Amino acid sequence: MVGYREGHPPLASVVVSEERKAERLWWLSVGAMGGAAAADLATSWRRLEANPVMRAGNGEGECGLGCVGVKAGVLGGVIAMERILKGKEKKFLRKAAWFNFAVAGTWSVAAARNVRTR
Repeated sequence: MVGYREGHPPLASVVVSEERKAERLWWLSVGAMGGAAAADLATSWRRLEANPVMRAGNGEGECGLGCVGVKAGVLGGVIAMERILKGKEKKFLRKAAWFNFAVAGTWSVAAARNVRTR
Protein backbone atom coordinates (compact mmCIF):
# COMPACT_ATOMS: atom_id res chain seq x y z
CA MET A 1 0.00 0.00 0.00
CA VAL A 2 1.38 3.40 -0.96
CA GLY A 3 2.30 5.59 2.01
CA TYR A 4 1.76 2.81 4.54
CA ARG A 5 4.51 2.48 7.12
CA GLU A 6 4.89 -0.40 9.45
CA GLY A 7 3.27 0.28 12.80
CA HIS A 8 1.07 3.05 11.41
CA PRO A 9 -2.36 2.00 10.14
CA PRO A 10 -3.85 3.67 7.08
CA LEU A 11 -5.99 6.72 7.84
CA ALA A 12 -9.22 4.99 6.86
CA SER A 13 -8.73 2.36 9.54
CA VAL A 14 -8.39 4.83 12.42
CA VAL A 15 -11.24 4.22 14.84
CA VAL A 16 -12.97 7.19 16.44
CA SER A 17 -13.45 6.71 20.16
CA GLU A 18 -16.89 6.66 21.74
CA GLU A 19 -15.97 9.80 23.69
CA ARG A 20 -15.14 11.64 20.50
CA LYS A 21 -18.40 10.49 18.89
CA ALA A 22 -20.33 11.74 21.92
CA GLU A 23 -18.50 15.08 21.73
CA ARG A 24 -19.38 15.44 18.04
CA LEU A 25 -23.02 14.56 18.71
CA TRP A 26 -23.11 17.13 21.51
CA TRP A 27 -21.68 19.89 19.29
CA LEU A 28 -24.24 19.00 16.60
CA SER A 29 -27.01 19.27 19.19
CA VAL A 30 -25.71 22.67 20.33
CA GLY A 31 -25.86 23.86 16.73
CA ALA A 32 -29.40 22.53 16.36
CA MET A 33 -30.44 24.23 19.59
CA GLY A 34 -28.88 27.54 18.53
CA GLY A 35 -30.50 27.38 15.10
CA ALA A 36 -33.90 26.60 16.57
CA ALA A 37 -33.58 29.45 19.07
CA ALA A 38 -32.67 31.83 16.25
CA ALA A 39 -35.63 30.64 14.18
CA ASP A 40 -37.99 31.10 17.12
CA LEU A 41 -36.60 34.56 17.77
CA ALA A 42 -36.81 35.59 14.11
CA THR A 43 -40.42 34.47 13.83
CA SER A 44 -41.53 36.17 17.05
CA TRP A 45 -39.56 39.44 16.73
CA ARG A 46 -41.72 42.50 17.46
CA ARG A 47 -44.81 40.37 17.88
CA LEU A 48 -46.90 39.87 21.00
CA GLU A 49 -45.28 37.25 23.19
CA ALA A 50 -47.51 34.65 24.87
CA ASN A 51 -44.82 33.70 27.41
CA PRO A 52 -44.69 36.36 30.18
CA VAL A 53 -41.00 35.58 30.90
CA MET A 54 -40.08 36.52 27.34
CA ARG A 55 -41.75 39.93 27.65
CA ALA A 56 -38.85 40.89 29.97
CA GLY A 57 -39.26 44.56 30.75
CA ASN A 58 -41.33 45.41 27.73
CA GLY A 59 -44.62 46.92 28.86
CA GLU A 60 -46.22 46.27 25.48
CA GLY A 61 -45.67 42.50 25.71
CA GLU A 62 -43.81 42.13 22.44
CA CYS A 63 -40.64 40.18 21.75
CA GLY A 64 -37.70 42.58 21.67
CA LEU A 65 -34.23 42.91 23.16
CA GLY A 66 -35.41 41.49 26.49
CA CYS A 67 -36.57 38.40 24.65
CA VAL A 68 -33.15 38.09 22.99
CA GLY A 69 -31.49 38.35 26.40
CA VAL A 70 -33.66 35.65 27.93
CA LYS A 71 -33.15 33.23 25.01
CA ALA A 72 -29.39 33.89 24.91
CA GLY A 73 -29.19 33.43 28.67
CA VAL A 74 -31.03 30.11 28.55
CA LEU A 75 -28.93 28.87 25.65
CA GLY A 76 -25.64 30.01 27.19
CA GLY A 77 -26.59 28.68 30.61
CA VAL A 78 -27.44 25.23 29.27
CA ILE A 79 -24.22 25.02 27.27
CA ALA A 80 -22.07 26.23 30.20
CA MET A 81 -23.72 23.84 32.66
CA GLU A 82 -23.28 20.89 30.32
CA ARG A 83 -19.60 21.71 29.82
CA ILE A 84 -19.10 21.92 33.59
CA LEU A 85 -20.91 18.64 34.25
CA LYS A 86 -19.38 16.66 31.38
CA GLY A 87 -16.57 15.23 33.49
CA LYS A 88 -18.89 13.78 36.13
CA GLU A 89 -20.19 10.86 34.07
CA LYS A 90 -18.76 9.15 31.00
CA LYS A 91 -22.03 9.05 29.08
CA PHE A 92 -23.16 12.53 30.12
CA LEU A 93 -22.48 14.25 26.79
CA ARG A 94 -24.62 11.76 24.90
CA LYS A 95 -27.51 12.31 27.32
CA ALA A 96 -26.99 16.08 27.18
CA ALA A 97 -27.03 15.94 23.37
CA TRP A 98 -30.44 14.25 23.35
CA PHE A 99 -31.71 16.83 25.85
CA ASN A 100 -30.44 19.58 23.53
CA PHE A 101 -32.19 17.99 20.55
CA ALA A 102 -35.42 17.95 22.58
CA VAL A 103 -35.01 21.65 23.41
CA ALA A 104 -34.27 22.36 19.72
CA GLY A 105 -37.43 20.49 18.79
CA THR A 106 -39.48 22.54 21.23
CA TRP A 107 -38.10 25.82 19.89
CA SER A 108 -38.67 24.61 16.32
CA VAL A 109 -42.31 23.86 17.08
CA ALA A 110 -42.65 27.35 18.58
CA ALA A 111 -41.10 28.89 15.45
CA ALA A 112 -43.44 26.90 13.20
CA ARG A 113 -46.41 28.03 15.28
CA ASN A 114 -45.25 31.64 15.01
CA VAL A 115 -45.10 31.35 11.22
CA ARG A 116 -48.60 29.84 11.05
CA THR A 117 -50.14 32.55 13.22
CA ARG A 118 -48.81 35.53 11.24
